[in-house]
Amino acid sequence: MKIEKTIAIYNFKGGVGKTTSAYNLACGWSKKYKVLVIDCDPQCNLTNTILPNHKGKNSVYAYLREFVHNSIPSIEPIKINSKLHIIPGHYNMIDLESNNQFIEFGTIMMQRFLKQIKADYDIVLLDCPSYFGKTVKSVIANVDGLLIPATPDIFALKGAMKLMKHIKELKRSQKLNVFGIFLNRFKKDLIYHRKIRVVAKRIFGSLILPQIIRNSVRIGETTDPRFVRDEDDNPQNDVVNDFLALGEMIIRKTAPQDIENFTLPTLVKTSASQDSKRTTHPGINRFRESLQSFGVSSA
Repeated sequence: MKIEKTIAIYNFKGGVGKTTSAYNLACGWSKKYKVLVIDCDPQCNLTNTILPNHKGKNSVYAYLREFVHNSIPSIEPIKINSKLHIIPGHYNMIDLESNNQFIEFGTIMMQRFLKQIKADYDIVLLDCPSYFGKTVKSVIANVDGLLIPATPDIFALKGAMKLMKHIKELKRSQKLNVFGIFLNRFKKDLIYHRKIRVVAKRIFGSLILPQIIRNSVRIGETTDPRFVRDEDDNPQNDVVNDFLALGEMIIRKTAPQDIENFTLPTLVKTSASQDSKRTTHPGINRFRESLQSFGVSSA
């Protein structure tokens, strides 16, 4: 089954589970497909999960530096197993943000970098840093699709809204599809989380994927180096199973949203009289106050 080959995981908001999502999706997809993950985040959390003893060689930073110096690198991803490979991150990736050559030509360099490797893989998955700098812009300008994780809170939704507005303004070499927005660390028993999901659907419509990732005390196991999974491993972990279901949903998504065709809806704020007729539970009141910044009804 065909899916878009190069996918970036990104949200303006930090702490939404980008690295956890990248790792679990890559592990799930690698059961059926040949997958390459690229760690573009200078924090290197994805690299430290998969390669805890990595010494910094064969990194995305090293390869991009060669492009900066007008060289064509011989790119050699590191093999984790037969279907999962990685190009590690490097702490010096942050230095590229102030490099004049990369600032001016980074988009072209990223295009050449991805073109050199993507033909060897079914899926190339890029884990991006939170800041919307040249690295992220260069990635988004050159990938086929975007996947947006969000925690069930106002700030993560605001981050997704800002992202949708900004990426429409980027110059891209090809059409950018959005596979969707999924809610991470979701607690079904919390009224606030359920309300956030309702509001998210009003704002983003069909972009909100029905598969949620549950919050669990075992979520740390999914990216703990001691629990790194091989290609035949099937862990009994609710969070891992949620990610497996999410991965299947993304693969089967036949019509991802073209970002050029996406517009945020006009949202209508509720009146004080309408709000006064509803419950005065303090948690719900805080939720309504937060929604005022969106101009959206919490009904």
